[in-house]
Amino acid sequence: QGMIVVVGTADLPLDLRRGALLYLERNLNRDTLINVLLQAFPFWTKDEAEGVIDRVIRKGLTKDQVLLALGSPTTTQVDTTRHTETWSYEKLNLKLRFIGGRIVE
Repeated sequence: QGMIVVVGTADLPLDLRRGALLYLERNLNRDTLINVLLQAFPFWTKDEAEGVIDRVIRKGLTKDQVLLALGSPTTTQVDTTRHTETWSYEKLNLKLRFIGGRIVE
């Protein structure tokens, strides 16, 4: 129960939250883990919870969901004229563009 609280507490350090998620992944079956995430994050959809668990990054995920799934990006860029933020994960050869806190591409 305590690990669920840690994962869901946004003001805790990211490494602590990701570690709690990894612990839950190792100790719960997939369906239970999805239910636990949906309890910790009642505003998430089941697809979003599955994306975080599977590390499948798709359009519409929030910054927090991406951080839980992948950790901190290698670099970030903010474009104030277009109101976008781009995160790069060099080891994954992945670039994510956010508008309004959600992935748009």
